[in-house]
Amino acid sequence: MATQSHTRYDINFDTESETWRVVKAGATRATSVCEEKDEAIMRATELAVRSRPSRVVVHDRDGEVEESRYDDVKVA
Repeated sequence: MATQSHTRYDINFDTESETWRVVKAGATRATSVCEEKDEAIMRATELAVRSRPSRVVVHDRDGEVEESRYDDVKVA
């Protein structure tokens, strides 16, 4: 039985526009651009729930992984 891969959404800070970007893995453009980090997390979670199995990876302003969630379950 083949395992289904997770759809991954990354939340990154854009220093030029000072916004938080939700980017689906493999995409060249942001799925969403948000003023607040919490707003970006909510948007990424909404997208992830619709495309299960999924993963949301939240980065801090420096690009380091801050936390990771699978199907809205916080991992770190």
